[in-house]
Amino acid sequence: MPTENGFVVAAAKPVDNMNNYRKYSIADLVNIAEISFYRNLGIPIKEMRRFNTLNLTDYEKILNDAYTNFEAKINNYKIMLKKIKLKNRQISNIQKLKNIEYTYEYIPFNYVVKFDYEDKQKLIRYANNPSLYVRCINSSDINDDERGIITRSPDKTDKILWAKTENRPFIVFLVEEIVNQNFLNNIPEKLKIIHRKHKTGKILVNYLISENIYNQRIDYLKAYIEIL
Repeated sequence: MPTENGFVVAAAKPVDNMNNYRKYSIADLVNIAEISFYRNLGIPIKEMRRFNTLNLTDYEKILNDAYTNFEAKINNYKIMLKKIKLKNRQISNIQKLKNIEYTYEYIPFNYVVKFDYEDKQKLIRYANNPSLYVRCINSSDINDDERGIITRSPDKTDKILWAKTENRPFIVFLVEEIVNQNFLNNIPEKLKIIHRKHKTGKILVNYLISENIYNQRIDYLKAYIEIL
């Protein structure tokens, strides 16, 4: 009977000698090592129970199935690792932006299209990565805004809210939004400071991450403001 850690007791048939030592033949040890090897590859126990009856075609199928399974897991882990790295970068970015009024950066995406929650495909993309969410705001009237989602290239049916036409710097600052206070945020105060020096156009407010402070949810978003 195979054990959970892959070692096999019943696979070999040891003979007890007079000193109560178990004696294994070379064939027994090879069998134990073989089954242990495949068990460590994640081969199910039910498959291992019939290993002594398998031919090369059977082995090949079992190994190919294991390969496909591991490859899928590795790809999923790579995606998960990429998301973890993204969130860590965003946290570092938030900590940096908290200490400054604003700065200048190049915008890292090319298109923002209208995001309708009834659009199943966009909803799936948003669920997989909430940081694709962008609000497009008119800086002369911050109540004039639309929900958007970042995309590499828009579909024919998409309403394009913003498209990168040239690679130029934008004004950047951290938006802090109190969710349970009707999404009260610091955008008006930031605009007063920025307008002392710049004329501005569209604001793209990109969601980063949220935290809970004294039972209040704070959404952190990164604002990119077009300089006119």
